[in-house]
Amino acid sequence: MTAALVGATPAEAQLYSQRDLMFLSRKSGTFDFGTIGGNAVSAESSDTELGYRSLYGLPLNDTVAVEASYLGVWDWPESRTIVGGGSIVSDFTASGHGDSNVSTTLRQDASLHNVELNLRHNLRNGEGDQLDVLFGLNYTRFNEQFQIESTSIFGSDYTSSDTSNDFFGPQLGIQSAHQLGFFGLQLHGMTAIGGNSSRSQLRFTDTGHGNPAFDDTADASEFSVMLRGGVTGTAQLTERWALRAGYLVQAYSGFSLAGEFLSAQNATVQSFPAYQSISDSGTNSTLILHGGFLGLEYVLR
Repeated sequence: MTAALVGATPAEAQLYSQRDLMFLSRKSGTFDFGTIGGNAVSAESSDTELGYRSLYGLPLNDTVAVEASYLGVWDWPESRTIVGGGSIVSDFTASGHGDSNVSTTLRQDASLHNVELNLRHNLRNGEGDQLDVLFGLNYTRFNEQFQIESTSIFGSDYTSSDTSNDFFGPQLGIQSAHQLGFFGLQLHGMTAIGGNSSRSQLRFTDTGHGNPAFDDTADASEFSVMLRGGVTGTAQLTERWALRAGYLVQAYSGFSLAGEFLSAQNATVQSFPAYQSISDSGTNSTLILHGGFLGLEYVLR
């Protein structure tokens, strides 16, 4: 069921697997920190982080195989510290009283776990060009944290948002593969339609003004769509092994993302302690993952 290796027809393959190192970046919305020294400071796309992807396929007959795959990034940290000499002003430091802030540190972190189970149906049985249709189930868990810690003459304060997303739904995809000698080229796309269950938490302190710490959580369920597209090139190394490299783009709608969720809480932070609940669950954001990968494919026949 894989066209990566020359001569690996569906009837011959007993088992196949793929192992990839992923070099992924995420674009998970923009948080506008404020204006510091005349410069706008914001947090948007993350640095590239190393992830891992594995896939196992078991042919059931000449045209159908069952596949299970996992894609994960366990830790996606990023931070920056801004030193302002007492002139940092932001709505989200010391509950908006930022004119005395000496320094502010912004921290982001995230993790991704994606599990899929698919049936692959080969529409062109035999060697040469392949066209496969895939349908199955997709589960994705994405957690993100965004924290602002400021120091001022009043003491240290922090504002943080923590979001978690659990997406689940059926999916349908297509993959075309063209083999030329020892080299192959694959184009693939996938769409999943389902629901996302999210939890968004906002916490902050106001040490300088003697207010109690704020901590509130909002749960939401939203309609969500996953879109994926990519290209893979392969090169045969031996009868059973092939080298893989390519690029992947994957997007989810209806997610709660920490930076955008925090931006939506401006009124809550500014008016505290008058308002003591979250003003927006923040589940209208789009998560975009993209990056290259390098790996190996193995076919047992």
